[in-house]
Amino acid sequence: MPDLAGHPPPSSGQGGATSLEVVVVSDQALIAEAVAAALRATGLEANAEGWAAVLPAGTVQGRQLLPVGIALIESDHTDMLTSIRELVERGGVTRWIVLTAVPPGPLWGAALEAGATLVMPRSSSLDQVVAAARGVASGGRLREVEDAGLRSAWERARGEREQLLEAFASLTRSEREVLDQLYAGRTVQEIADSRDVAVVTVRHQVRSVLRKLGVSSQLAAVARYARLREGGPGASGTAGGTGTGSS
Repeated sequence: MPDLAGHPPPSSGQGGATSLEVVVVSDQALIAEAVAAALRATGLEANAEGWAAVLPAGTVQGRQLLPVGIALIESDHTDMLTSIRELVERGGVTRWIVLTAVPPGPLWGAALEAGATLVMPRSSSLDQVVAAARGVASGGRLREVEDAGLRSAWERARGEREQLLEAFASLTRSEREVLDQLYAGRTVQEIADSRDVAVVTVRHQVRSVLRKLGVSSQLAAVARYARLREGGPGASGTAGGTGTGSS
């Protein structure tokens, strides 16, 4: 989070406000320490910790329960959600603010569902982070309407993903093999040659895949398969449409 470290202390008098203890957690020690140092310059009692240092039973390295934790999370999709759940379940911190490179959208809603109190972009200014930490520590709801929208977006994306999983589950073994090779960039002729079957057989299987996935082109089918493999929250793509095709 170099953006935070590069900002000067707030000029709004926050540094003279009531002291607030904050823990900054990251899997990159140097970044966590840089952010903690920037926060200390504003008057916060900020310390940097590694993931393993956030312990259960309401303590962090022997300290009492902390009011606010700031988690620096760079990863996307399921890794991000797993990290947040682990931090929340370990205890030691009352409320978590997540600073992430993931753009606003369904995954922010998922982070809130996983237990984060607030999600912010990693490009947030130091002033914004300090204000958020103090607001969260006081129990305030900083973005109630926006957060509700993010949660709803996550629910929709999760529902779409579940539908896509059901669609993929309906594929036969041969159809899955064909789709996997399309994803690898092979042509219908190359797939037929590698499987020692007729081209017409592969084309029939491709049509069946498109119908079951509810798309009208190989590109759209591959795009959906890519989303599923990469663990993205949004299952439905725009390429090729989402109408039911015919075999």
